[in-house]
Amino acid sequence: QPDLGDIWNASNTARSTYIDVEELASDLALVRLDTARMICINYDRLGFANQERAIELMLTRVATPDESLVVRRALMSALCLLDDGTHAGKLWEASRSDPVLDRIVQRALVKWKSTVARDVWRKSLLDPTTSTDQALLAIEGLGLVGTTEDSVVLRELLELDSAAAEHRICAARALGA
Repeated sequence: QPDLGDIWNASNTARSTYIDVEELASDLALVRLDTARMICINYDRLGFANQERAIELMLTRVATPDESLVVRRALMSALCLLDDGTHAGKLWEASRSDPVLDRIVQRALVKWKSTVARDVWRKSLLDPTTSTDQALLAIEGLGLVGTTEDSVVLRELLELDSAAAEHRICAARALGA
């Protein structure tokens, strides 16, 4: 049949391409990188198989000290997409030495409503040198997993006239959560 464009395929659910997750254990970094990339593309498509095995292999590779930075970041991104928060502690520990990975994992921790980074989020709200992006992430995280003490800090941030408008809006959403 002729290719009539994507509008004609709108009713068809996108299926996952076949991915051999055992290639995550390959000796070649390029193969591991490509496999992680394909997992990131296909993880939420119908027919994606061997999710648990992929998580197991990626956790093993991330724990390997000689893994390259690029492959490590690709594997951690794929892990954050596949995992449901079960391995949040392991991912958090593995990401602490790399600021890019730290940000990726913190976003996933917010999505999973994990309490693993709660203390770091509290410290970053009290630190005046915290970047805007990190502060917004901390506010959002504390809004989901914070305690009553955190609500006091969020309320103070909301009422602070010198706070940026985006911080105040995020604090209001966090208090609502």
